[in-house]
Amino acid sequence: MTTERFILNGKYLVDPTRHVVKDLTQEEEVRLETRVMTLLCILAEHADQLVTREMLVKTIWNDYGGADEALTQSVSHLRKVLQDTSRTIIETIPKKGYVLHASVAAPANPSGSLPIPRRANQLNKSGLLYTLTIALVSGVACWFFFNRSTDRRLVSHSTAVPFWKVNQSVDETNLNTILP
Repeated sequence: MTTERFILNGKYLVDPTRHVVKDLTQEEEVRLETRVMTLLCILAEHADQLVTREMLVKTIWNDYGGADEALTQSVSHLRKVLQDTSRTIIETIPKKGYVLHASVAAPANPSGSLPIPRRANQLNKSGLLYTLTIALVSGVACWFFFNRSTDRRLVSHSTAVPFWKVNQSVDETNLNTILP
């Protein structure tokens, strides 16, 4: 099975390492289960060729007993992802296997994604610049607010009085009363 990205019918970007099929026209991604992605990759490697059910069951499901039904469900799921309602992309050959009728090509650029239009790229840069400016202004304002010299009117001062200045009347002791 290939791990390289490929484009199916010029419409779907298939990324086997991320298990994602992306519809390039609608910008929608669908994540596939590992075995379904393996099935799609095997069919793509053998495009326009019959791939037998036995080979798929053995390769993907290791001859598991319920694999025949799982294969049928996986093909059905792939048809939904590829919007193959007429069953022309994945053709079923009764009792034999499947044929993928699709063009398979390497992505045009190394990342396998569509290039960002220049205008959208400029908007992203201006949005980033705006965000950074707001963050800088906010940071400077916070710094001035918390690090300015303290207002003397708001700060209360405590005064220490030695014990010999404490009033020592009958009701008071030197531990509970302090005179100014």
